[in-house]
Amino acid sequence: MSIDEHYRRWTEADCVRRFAEKGVGEFFETERRFLTRIMPDVSSVLDVGCASGRLLELLHQYKPDLAFDGIDIVPDSIERAKQLYPASRFWCGNALGIDPGRTYDLVNATGVCQHEPRFEDLIRRMWSWSSRHLLFDVKLARLDRHLVDIDRSYSGETQRLYFIIASLPGLLATLKALPEVGRIAAYGYVTKPNKHTTVPADLGDFVSAGFLLDRVPGAVAPEIALELPDFLTA
Repeated sequence: MSIDEHYRRWTEADCVRRFAEKGVGEFFETERRFLTRIMPDVSSVLDVGCASGRLLELLHQYKPDLAFDGIDIVPDSIERAKQLYPASRFWCGNALGIDPGRTYDLVNATGVCQHEPRFEDLIRRMWSWSSRHLLFDVKLARLDRHLVDIDRSYSGETQRLYFIIASLPGLLATLKALPEVGRIAAYGYVTKPNKHTTVPADLGDFVSAGFLLDRVPGAVAPEIALELPDFLTA
């Protein structure tokens, strides 16, 4: 499978190993916060950017018996996932070009949108696969438009990944336009780039934020509940 240059960092051995060894305690606060609320209603999950499928270990803490499928762009990770979780279905490729052929109670994407230059298209596609909930995370800053520039904001050195900083007004406009979205909730906190990440010097603070969308048939105008730092919403 051919992988675009700006995705190749995911295929390097240290990156594959890090996600393969990810423990339950390493999942983000934004994930746990929303999963605690919705998992009693969830019987099926599609994990976009699933790596070796380790999210299932966390989900089993909420519900031991559920249907779990995954998509990831890295062949080695998908082969490992198939070995670890033979009852699940896994697809290798970019989710923008895959059709799982069904819907799920929850579609999850952790650590994906901030590295995907077409992340708004991905959100729309994932929403089409969700019958109840969509959970994803992004980076936010006080911006008029999304920062999608691999020369100015990136992770890695020899193999660069996009490090996308979203504009809250722009993202909310995209989410509000989704069909039947009845509630948009967000929770986030100020964070710092790690030593492998470069961002513009004048960016200011940015926020790691999780978003949970709930589908409500017939909904026209969503309820919006944002727990985000004041400088983003003022």
